[in-house]
Amino acid sequence: MSDSEQTIRKVDWKSVFPFTHVFRGFRLAIDPSKLALALTAILLLYVGGRLMDSIWPTHSRAMTNEIQRYASYNGSDFHAVRKQAAEERYRKIKNAISQTPQAQSLSDVMDELESERDEWIKAVHEEYDRLGPAERTPEARRQRDETVAQIHQQYAGEVQQLCSISGEGLFIHFISFQIEQINAVASRALALDADGTLTALRNFFFVAPKWAITQHYVYFGIFFTFCILVNAILGGAISRICAVQVARDEKISIRQALRFSTGKVLSFIFAPLIPLIIILVIVLLMGLASMLMSVAWIGGLWSIVVGALFILALLAGLVMTLTALGLIGGGHLMYPTIAVEGSDSFDAVSRSFSYLYARPWQLIFYSVVALVYGAITYLFLRYFLYLLLSLTHAGVGLLMWGKAKDGTPLLEAMWPAPADAMNLSYDIHFASLSGLHSVGAFLMAVWVYLTIAILGAYIISLYFSSGTIIYYLLRREVDATPIDEVYLEPTDEDFTPATSETSSQSTPDTPSSPSDPPSTSSESDRPPPSNP
Repeated sequence: MSDSEQTIRKVDWKSVFPFTHVFRGFRLAIDPSKLALALTAILLLYVGGRLMDSIWPTHSRAMTNEIQRYASYNGSDFHAVRKQAAEERYRKIKNAISQTPQAQSLSDVMDELESERDEWIKAVHEEYDRLGPAERTPEARRQRDETVAQIHQQYAGEVQQLCSISGEGLFIHFISFQIEQINAVASRALALDADGTLTALRNFFFVAPKWAITQHYVYFGIFFTFCILVNAILGGAISRICAVQVARDEKISIRQALRFSTGKVLSFIFAPLIPLIIILVIVLLMGLASMLMSVAWIGGLWSIVVGALFILALLAGLVMTLTALGLIGGGHLMYPTIAVEGSDSFDAVSRSFSYLYARPWQLIFYSVVALVYGAITYLFLRYFLYLLLSLTHAGVGLLMWGKAKDGTPLLEAMWPAPADAMNLSYDIHFASLSGLHSVGAFLMAVWVYLTIAILGAYIISLYFSSGTIIYYLLRREVDATPIDEVYLEPTDEDFTPATSETSSQSTPDTPSSPSDPPSTSSESDRPPPSNP
């Protein structure tokens, strides 16, 4: 029998190396619809957090570097440290108010400082005006301007000191720390620093949330409830758009995605909460069972019963451990489950746990690839925005020659140039700006910070996009379900072309025509599960 030669013309790398599907995450994440939804979520959370900071009592504000101090504190009661700091803040505030006649609050002190500044500046100008024409030399004008600038600088320093006395809002303190950890994850992962990456991830996922829940539980109880609701609606919509886009290379509208997420809002809310509820119930039952050991007249006898049945406590601990690991390792698969299958929260928990324990190494590998890839693309986007802002700053300031009241260049007072790619935020020198310039600086800041917020929107969009891709891959490996099978509602048949993902050639995992959906695509094939 003669041997026949065969030529391989094309290799389907996505079939040979399934993890390469993860590299679609960047194109999916920068989709304008997902970025718009993620940016809306950020704005809602920011406005809500700032509003809570404005109405929360001053004595409950965060002290300087509170989360860092909490992470390194070795004592058993950090509440005492916070209480001492609050008392010290109160003494400083009271002392500052007592030194200012007729002041009742720090705002009154600031108003008094502003009045004193204006009086000093007026006195300097009057002294200059009393000079004769021959005495009004360029040197005299320069001294007058330098004196006025020094007065403004002193005023700005005193205002900054008063602001530091009043403490920092809990939301701003929390979100600033979390942003620092995101930057650390990206830079450490790119530098292949495993210890630094793990430390930043630990701070982001465990240290900061633990600080929030244990030290300021009322504030963050309200804020996290709001976060869960916003995440369920907008995060669920992002997952839904990505689910259809990955399976069919087509995109549903924002309106359709929001209709889907609001229709299953309870499923999105309870999916990550069910494991926490299970752990909490088990802990309470164990606590109630062991509580009787402290009762004087039956404590000894009950301790024998508990000791004999302690294997049940260990089994309960095993259940809690498996549940916690399932939530930590498979939590990012819950939203994609609902978005892809159109199912409920119980199915989301069941599938995410089963995929985790059926293919743990594949899930870990896909997640690590997504993390490293996400860090690289995040840094790329950050440097891109740094270049954008730097060029914009150079163009705006090219022909500006004005000075602020403290003598600094006007543009630097309104919008300081970005220091580097890792430090795009800035503070406006309102104390050295006139009223109209302050309004202009504020409006500029709105647009600049909206541009910077695209980084956060990208992270949110990439998180849901990568999680959806990983879910499809694990579902294909565990359940042998093709990637192109996705639950569709009747209204989802009206698609809009996906500008970044539509391909002119069909692939083994993609239907050749949107008019030929998989057999599971119609809502009439199976009734949609009810919400819990």
